[in-house]
Amino acid sequence: MGGKDAATLALNREPFSPAGCVVSAHGDIDLYSAPVLQETLAAVIDEGATKVVVDLTDVGFMDSTGLGVLVGVHKRLDQLDGSLVIVSPDETVTRVFELVGLARRFEIRGARPPA
Repeated sequence: MGGKDAATLALNREPFSPAGCVVSAHGDIDLYSAPVLQETLAAVIDEGATKVVVDLTDVGFMDSTGLGVLVGVHKRLDQLDGSLVIVSPDETVTRVFELVGLARRFEIRGARPPA
């Protein structure tokens, strides 16, 4: 799907409850790697998670494709009465959410919430 560029993103899944899961991203989220993020988050929700935390602590770059994935996940979780929390201590990544007006739509934290 993305050749060598898709390999710039690694994802870890960490369940914290029967309905909760943290997905930690490591690398860059862009046109090539966003489908991997989308597939992982869809699988987490399909497996029953309605409380999803996406940890972007180790993400150095995210483009609009990544934002689109998160918007879609947010909408899907809203339909399930679930929640999406974005963890991003990096001001550069957080600023992307602010610039496109999504900072008010998402719950964005500088650190992971307690389980």
